[in-house]
Amino acid sequence: MRALRRPFIFIFTLAVFGFGLPLNAQKDFTEITVAKGETLSVIAKKHLDDPKRWRELLKYNNVPKPDLIYPGMKLKIPDFLARRPIARVNYTRIVAEYFTAAASKWGPTRVDLNLFSKDRVRTREAGLLRLEIKNGLLTLGKNTIIVLDNKILEEQSSTRVLLQKGRLHSSFRSQKGSKFPGLSIETPAAVASVRGTELVTTVDEAENTTVGCYKGLVEVGAQGKTVEVPAGYGTFVKKGQPPSEPFLLPTAPQIDVDE
Repeated sequence: MRALRRPFIFIFTLAVFGFGLPLNAQKDFTEITVAKGETLSVIAKKHLDDPKRWRELLKYNNVPKPDLIYPGMKLKIPDFLARRPIARVNYTRIVAEYFTAAASKWGPTRVDLNLFSKDRVRTREAGLLRLEIKNGLLTLGKNTIIVLDNKILEEQSSTRVLLQKGRLHSSFRSQKGSKFPGLSIETPAAVASVRGTELVTTVDEAENTTVGCYKGLVEVGAQGKTVEVPAGYGTFVKKGQPPSEPFLLPTAPQIDVDE
């Protein structure tokens, strides 16, 4: 019996310090105390930046009804819910879908839906989707897939979009006083750094990239080479090769969004 004591202590220690505990017992949440006069909408606005997300708090805390919340009650705010959204659906036309790690499945988009870092969005053959981001708009054409992300660039917050395939129209206002791009569009072949610009980025079936600039200036880099693309010009980047020298574009395309 004495020989079994040490392994038993080791296993017990693992269990106590979290290896055998359920996920919501880990320190991946912040615990709050409901204050007098606080409603679920107020709590959701305060901690999730959106008063409409109160149902998510109920579900995570296993509370069946909102009227069971009372002052002094302890609620857990999970980290994955407390993330700040980096995009919001402004317009959607079927079929457009989004994928989150929390849901682990694709679901239909809707107007005012908040999207977070690492969320994926896709449109199908008849789909069209417009997203609001900080200082700009992103419009996804048909058969387009993007991944949203945040990154810190020289202490400047920047929106990062991974365009995996399809067509993305971006309209972006420069951040006042900033010397750095506020939007980065990355494809399998290139990176477009955006300050204050209107541009269209496309990725074809071979993962080649075309960037067309219609306002402002875009820097497009690949394979150690960067070209500046002014308004009215574009560049083509074959995957694995540097960008071409800027070439003259036709007139700006019309974005088909029903108001």
